[in-house]
Amino acid sequence: KTLAAGKKPSTKVIDFFEKKASEVSPLVRKKLKIKGSEKLIVSQRIRLANKKPLILENHFFRKKFYEEMTKKDILGSVLDMHKKYGVKLSNMDETLRSIILKGTTAKLLDVPAETPGFLMHNIPCNEDKLLLYFAEVIYRGDLFEFHNRIGPIQTSRAKFSTITSDA
Repeated sequence: KTLAAGKKPSTKVIDFFEKKASEVSPLVRKKLKIKGSEKLIVSQRIRLANKKPLILENHFFRKKFYEEMTKKDILGSVLDMHKKYGVKLSNMDETLRSIILKGTTAKLLDVPAETPGFLMHNIPCNEDKLLLYFAEVIYRGDLFEFHNRIGPIQTSRAKFSTITSDA
């Protein structure tokens, strides 16, 4: 979409490392429904357009699905990366809410503290309904708007018949 808008997309990787689930926040473990001994690949990256930061992403990939993942893999689309690892996405739960950007987050996105933003949590699963990763995606509120289209909408109505009795 960045290309379609006439801008040059790029990615800057801030962090890329492996950790046990017990070493990350309880929120991540809860969202992924995993035990503390499971290994995760943790990444933080910034998505840019014409070198301007737009999105800050924190991913917590379950290593067992992405054994050979490298820092280079997360320079591109995470959704495209699944093809490389033979991981088929079935569905994804997403939650979106407004937030206020502060501290390090505001600094990384190059906005003043107290700037509005959006926080999206993504949790995709595979065809076996196994959760693959947890993503915390933070968008600058001054550069994004979201549009959703839902459909097709079912408009059929229940049909009732009247039963009469001659009794």
